[in-house]
Amino acid sequence: MMSFNKLVVLCLLVAGAWFGLKWLNRVEQVRRAQRKQTVASSQEAMTLVKCRVCGVYAQAQSCGRNDCPNRA
Repeated sequence: MMSFNKLVVLCLLVAGAWFGLKWLNRVEQVRRAQRKQTVASSQEAMTLVKCRVCGVYAQAQSCGRNDCPNRA
């Protein structure tokens, strides 16, 4: 026969495991959200413009030629 003290300890262990797992899942969700946010911010789209003279796509910067219309 189980004593009352053993039942209390067993209940505390089960409750501790339950809340511990819930806490670990919550921490993992926060980490996933942070990783998604970091990946999304590091993958910003670049706007490329085609040079009318040489046909090279660049970030609205000069292609290096003297007759480039995007010359800075």
